Amino acid sequence: MTDEKTLVMYTDGSCRYKPQSGGFGFRLVRFDAEGGQHPEDFTFPGVPGGNPTEMEIHACTKALEHALKLLDIDQFERIVVRTDSMFIVENHKRAMYVWRMNKWTKADGGPVVNASFWKAFNRAMKKVSDRLRILPQIEWVKGHDKDEHNRAVDKLARASSKEPTGFPISIITVRRKRSPHRVKPGCVKLYGQRLAINIITAQFLKVQRIYRYRYEVISKKDQAYQLVDFICSKHELRAGHRYLVTLSGAGSAPEIAMVHREYKKRQPKEAPGAMVVVKK
Repeated sequence: MTDEKTLVMYTDGSCRYKPQSGGFGFRLVRFDAEGGQHPEDFTFPGVPGGNPTEMEIHACTKALEHALKLLDIDQFERIVVRTDSMFIVENHKRAMYVWRMNKWTKADGGPVVNASFWKAFNRAMKKVSDRLRILPQIEWVKGHDKDEHNRAVDKLARASSKEPTGFPISIITVRRKRSPHRVKPGCVKLYGQRLAINIITAQFLKVQRIYRYRYEVISKKDQAYQLVDFICSKHELRAGHRYLVTLSGAGSAPEIAMVHREYKKRQPKEAPGAMVVVKK
């Protein structure tokens, strides 16, 4: 039910590649006594390096923050945020009540990757709740469908992603992947094994103060050879470099338990007494 006491906010995030940049936008919709709709659009410069999930959460946060600046905010008795991100709909309560209490660690022991974005979202939700004594509702709307408001914010987000400014909100270092496989979380089974791996992407999660890596297995004799997975570590490793590591044991969160050394391909030894010819 929507009436003049309801404020509906449509939000969306977007992402472009080569170079990667994220964008976001939102639309506020007021209603009059006769049921008429009065939309107002808001767009912003994009974010260098932003990914789709980050931008979806960021769009919700910015919409809530902006709502608090409205001169007529106190007249509303219901605040609704509509997003086409099922990830937000399914996880926003976990972010508010579970992950926050567990120091941004999931049930499997792994880190909540977008913790910094969820923390900002939680703060915005609390500020609205404290001001109006109501908790905003998060609702799902089917993306790219017949909903005119969702289509409008999709355009806002895509336009935003084309004009990134400032510094990245999160920094991920990326290097070339050699494996033909795509990343599949959990595909490398953990049993405390020693492996040679190549780091594809490196990201520092500042909330948990650990590193998160996307890696490929380069140990040819291992059954996981060429599989691509995610793993965390307290050790700082460099994207594009190869390392000999020991992984955590079965039943634990994916983690690099030990880094033995940087892994380099062995060079063939010269035969004893071999003559080295230098061409001029």
